[in-house]
Amino acid sequence: MEDSAQAGVQALPFAVREHCKQQDCREVCRLAFESWRGLKDGDLEVTEVSGGVTNVLLKVEAPQSSGLSPVVVRVFGNNTEKFIDRGTEAKCIKALAPLGFGAQVLAEFSNGRIEAFLDCHTLEPEELAHPVLSARIACKLHEFHSTEVDIPRVPQLFPLVRKFISVANSISFTKAEDQKRFEGLHLDRIAAELDELEQMCVDSRSPVVFTHNDLLAGNILLLRDPGSGGFDNEKGTMTFIDFEYGCYSFRGFDFGNHFNEYAGFECDWSRYPNHDQQRRFVAAYLQHGTEVPPTDEEVERLVAEADLFSLASHIFWGVWAILQAGFSPIDFDYLEYSQNRLGEYYRRRGDVMRMAREFLLMGN
Repeated sequence: MEDSAQAGVQALPFAVREHCKQQDCREVCRLAFESWRGLKDGDLEVTEVSGGVTNVLLKVEAPQSSGLSPVVVRVFGNNTEKFIDRGTEAKCIKALAPLGFGAQVLAEFSNGRIEAFLDCHTLEPEELAHPVLSARIACKLHEFHSTEVDIPRVPQLFPLVRKFISVANSISFTKAEDQKRFEGLHLDRIAAELDELEQMCVDSRSPVVFTHNDLLAGNILLLRDPGSGGFDNEKGTMTFIDFEYGCYSFRGFDFGNHFNEYAGFECDWSRYPNHDQQRRFVAAYLQHGTEVPPTDEEVERLVAEADLFSLASHIFWGVWAILQAGFSPIDFDYLEYSQNRLGEYYRRRGDVMRMAREFLLMGN
């Protein structure tokens, strides 16, 4: 690999194969770390880390007596290079790691990387609405949006969705039932919807910042307190991980997307935060780092901004799921997920766009 995620990271000419992931994970660790080379297969325990629906994550542990820390082997999803810029991702990792975001990259190989294992509690969707955690996530998001990364500062959201659509149009499914479900998603209609939505999002004047774009519960971690050995919702170290879709884009997308993630992968839209929950979240964001509380108008504008960009989030992940359905070996019904996301877009679009025109876009 030409560019390593962090200076001094070893790039290994090795690929982890789908049909023997566990064995290959052991081997790539032995190649990467001299201290692991004397360990036999039976010495290395490999377990799959739950939560990933783009990549496969495997934790590799040496015997406790060895004194070696466990690592995570991240194997990129099949064909994800068609719609994820791994070079940009590496730049993001390099810039964000010194700021306390993400895990340290220890080595890279042709279709993935080895990362330090973070002893942590990964949030669940049900925890996102917890008042203390919600306020902390909002403050952390403010810090994230303040970071600087040496990548183009032109909003990438809508060009990326159109790239997704272009790749999705090249997909066909061998199972007739899946092909019928795919055709029923009507990519041509989605592409037409995107034009109007993009114009509204641009007119909203949402600031362009460095955005995460995938702030689901599984990408928010509370690190274990080495002193108490537990996880402290109020004071424990919080971090964000996974920057595959990180880029400069509209601030509002991170809000709308995060609020959509309250529903989890099961798409329980009854969990979408109510108006009061949204107000508390955006107020915490706006006040972070200042003693001046935001005005009611500032809070209401950002709530409206979040709702508008929640529509863009549905299209983004609805089309993304089609790509995953076509390429990914992960056992997950991506087409059903796409139906759920796009269905919620169509259900909410009328009310959200009407409110955006009446309040957020006044004067445009």
